[in-house]
Amino acid sequence: MTEQDKFIFEILFRDAWGAAVSRSKGNTKHKPGINRNNCRQQVRNFCQILVQNSSPITFVQHCNNVSTLESYGLKTWAAQKILSVIMKLYWSIGKMAKPEICPLDRIVLHKGNKINENWTEINDIAKYKDLMSKVLAKHKNIAEWELKFWNDYIITSVFNNQG
Repeated sequence: MTEQDKFIFEILFRDAWGAAVSRSKGNTKHKPGINRNNCRQQVRNFCQILVQNSSPITFVQHCNNVSTLESYGLKTWAAQKILSVIMKLYWSIGKMAKPEICPLDRIVLHKGNKINENWTEINDIAKYKDLMSKVLAKHKNIAEWELKFWNDYIITSVFNNQG
């Protein structure tokens, strides 16, 4: 990795981590008894390898990656969010293939798909697969749909409501 690549990774990993953990409130992102610093370092190292992959990551591979992050001590909801956000960010800057998934969060579940589930309560991989399959079934090109939907949502809900 070049120094520029390292810099980009650190900024994007920070954003991906923050996208997951900043929404946790009382629902901790870690499983009980986990050393949080070791967990974050393992997740960081895993993501650093992940983003160097130039081939598309399938839904099955992504679910396996979520399970790997769970083995480091993250709950399913935090693991899926970190991985899907970092892939989305790297794809958006042209450094990774288009993901076959999108981040599952309140905006995607509630606003975009009318699925009444709380993303911070996705505590097992079977539940995650079920919800992601429902979203995937509704959208032919999930990464592009989610990017446009998220951009439109942010523009209309955040910037237009500034009074």
